[in-house]
Order: sequence, then structure tokens, then C-alpha cells
Amino acid sequence: MNARIRNVFGSIILSTAVLGAGCATTPAPATQQPNGTKGTASQDAGPFDDEGKFTIDPCALITKADAESILGGPLVKPIRSSMIDPDGASCSYYTDKSKGPSRELIIIVLESDNIQKSGYNSDAKEYFAYTKKIFHPDAETVPNLGDSAFWSFRSIEVLKGDTVLDIHVQGFDEGLADIESSGPKDRKVILDAASLAVSRLK
Repeated sequence: MNARIRNVFGSIILSTAVLGAGCATTPAPATQQPNGTKGTASQDAGPFDDEGKFTIDPCALITKADAESILGGPLVKPIRSSMIDPDGASCSYYTDKSKGPSRELIIIVLESDNIQKSGYNSDAKEYFAYTKKIFHPDAETVPNLGDSAFWSFRSIEVLKGDTVLDIHVQGFDEGLADIESSGPKDRKVILDAASLAVSRLK
């Protein structure tokens, strides 16, 4: 498999992977509530498909109430799903199209342990650096966010400790292909969402 296929970042790849993943049926472990790295599986979002596989719940980093405030409208049922290559967890929120323009917020979490178990000879820090070097060498740095962060398409990608986050928001500046062409409102929404998620990582 070539490096392009193996890369889970970028809005097209991420959105396709998340939208193509269904909700699972196996309960996730009940652990620490939001304001930490772990979380009980939300009944709104549904459980993970691999019990005990993930220690960080992306739906706890940004809750449904948070997403409603960020996206500015009522939401359809959020989706919690697993991703592969490397293994990761995602949480997706979408506004109700019947109530206005559709907007989306996707939180993706990659942890060092799962990256390594997926066959990568790297931890989160090395994986983050490799992804930036290969796929986003000219990306704009986002200062004062996690250990390191940069803009990517319609996302911010963040490294904090043993975790890589991708926070993707779309729908505020319709028809824009990437973050370089987006307006101040779009950027602020994405940055605010990423800052909230990072603040809940320990």
C-alpha cells in the first residue's frame, strides 16, 4: 500500500472514511467523563465496535452540546466510529439539513499505542512529523495549540503528548476547497473547536 493511501489525514480521505463507517454494536467501557482523555460511550453517538481498544473518546473531547454551539444549529444523531490504517477513533456531528445549511464537525483521535499496533514503526510524535513532512510540507503553523499544530485543508491537525487530533469543520464558507481560501469566520470556528478538544486532553 503506498503512502498516499496509508495517510488518514486530509479532508477528503477523512470525510470518506468517517462517512463510510457505520455505528457499532459493542459497548465501550465506562471510564472518565469529559474534561479528561477518556469517556463513557454516549447514547447519542453510539458505542465503539472494539471494546477497550481506545482510551480516548472523541465524543467526550467535543460533546453534542458543544457541537450544537459550534455548528450553530440542531444536529442529527452523531456517529462514533473506528478507523483503520492506522487504527483511530472518530466522532462526527452534522446539522439537520431540514433546519438550514448543512455543517459538519469531525474529531479524529490517533493514539501512539494504536498507531504502533497498526504496523507503523512510530509513535504519535513521529507519525505527526512524518505526515506533515510528506503531505503538508508548506502548511501554516497554528501557534500555542498542543505541542505542535498546523492547518490542513479544512482541518487543524494537532500533536499533544501521545495523541494526534484532527479537527475538521465544514459548511461555514460554502464551496471552498481548503483552509488557504477560507475566510476568518471559518478559521475561527475550526480553531475554537480544536482548542476546546485539546483543552480536554490530559
